[in-house]
Amino acid sequence: MSWENILSKSIIRKSDFDFTWNEIEVEDLDLKNVPKELENMDEGFNTVDVTAGDATIEGGMNLELRTWGVKGIWSSARDIEFVLTFEDTESDLYENIDVKITDNIEDDNIEYRGLNINPSYIHVEVDMKNQKDPSQFETKATIYWQGVY
Repeated sequence: MSWENILSKSIIRKSDFDFTWNEIEVEDLDLKNVPKELENMDEGFNTVDVTAGDATIEGGMNLELRTWGVKGIWSSARDIEFVLTFEDTESDLYENIDVKITDNIEDDNIEYRGLNINPSYIHVEVDMKNQKDPSQFETKATIYWQGVY
């Protein structure tokens, strides 16, 4: 039996797969309304460094195959997780806050007319609303996708 006949009778023609992408760079981080206890203004300016660790993206990949080739392939994200680290070398301040974004996730492509196959990097906006509780944060993320098949 030829591969075309096998493909036309199989479930692989259209499938959805759950995927986890690890160690995706949070390239851009915009923070607003940081609580005062996570700032140190003793030097006349804030000496606290804030970094976002590499993110983990939970999502899925959709494939549509035909006997003549690939009809479509694309990925999407359901949630994004990363750690915000606040560290001050001038004081004893060191704190990690786990952030999980489950809605307000947008997609963009690196290449013109590119495909959403693999995430390249993420832009994240976090409004902390002067609180340290991540459930109170207002978040938004844009995932920049890349890929060819």
